[in-house]
Amino acid sequence: MIQRFTDDLSRQNFFACGAELAGVLGLDRDAEGNRIAAWPNDVERFVASIENPLLLTDAWRIGQLAPRQRDTVFKLLESPVRVTEFRGVSLAFEQSRWPGVWGPNVDTLLCCRALGDRGLSNIGSAVELGSGSGFISKFLLAHAPDLSAMTLVDRYAAAAECSRAHVQDARCEVINDDAMVALQGRRFDLVVTNPPYIPRPRSIADNAYEGVDLLAFLTHHGSDMLTKNGRIVTITSSLCAHLFEPMVASSSLIARVLSATEVPLKVLNVLNNASWLEYLIAARGVRCEVRDGYELWHEVRVVELTHRTK
Repeated sequence: MIQRFTDDLSRQNFFACGAELAGVLGLDRDAEGNRIAAWPNDVERFVASIENPLLLTDAWRIGQLAPRQRDTVFKLLESPVRVTEFRGVSLAFEQSRWPGVWGPNVDTLLCCRALGDRGLSNIGSAVELGSGSGFISKFLLAHAPDLSAMTLVDRYAAAAECSRAHVQDARCEVINDDAMVALQGRRFDLVVTNPPYIPRPRSIADNAYEGVDLLAFLTHHGSDMLTKNGRIVTITSSLCAHLFEPMVASSSLIARVLSATEVPLKVLNVLNNASWLEYLIAARGVRCEVRDGYELWHEVRVVELTHRTK
């Protein structure tokens, strides 16, 4: 299954490809009437599109499609390999091959859109912290014209191997280690990350859904990772604004919001944990409003951090 987004993320187009053409769309015979069990993977057929998707799997908007289109899209979403395409960058992610690793999500595309709109010239070296699927690094390699050295770091072995499998480029270095340790003494023109940003009292460091440890590290030590005109681009959320904004204020960095988008909060192990959800609502990072098929909302922000001038 291919999900292809327009450059401004205003439309998500769904395509069936390969074996799905016969197994889901019923295209099981060629022009001469011979049975075809599976078409080549590079053969595709448009199925449906939705406008202004809020999530990569926006169940409510998909549910508004005509019944046959709706059911076809939901069936395609069960495919073992999901291809995500945005601004000419494509990544085929197979969740069963990379258990515990996140594939591209709405945060990923919002970050890439902001990076592209901000401009990517004069970036010779870059690092992605918590690289996971590697989509953001692939985007930088495709769109930063001066990029000569791209470093991908992930502390989890499976995630580092996933990055290595997806980002095949001679300019890349993949490191399986804690970035806070592995990158000491190194400086980059661009540091980019989509870090954990859902705070929780007594958070557990190895749970990717909770804690702001990496954000805290970036605000307090990020300037040591940057060249003179370097910048950090990170994802944050209204969920952690009460923690992140004071961190920046007390740091040697200044923050600029590149984009802000309200999206549903759809992390089920958070939504179904009453005490955790109560904490997030009490911190005023969650807005409760039933609309567009969702009931809880937060604002995803792409933030640029640069050296504070004296």
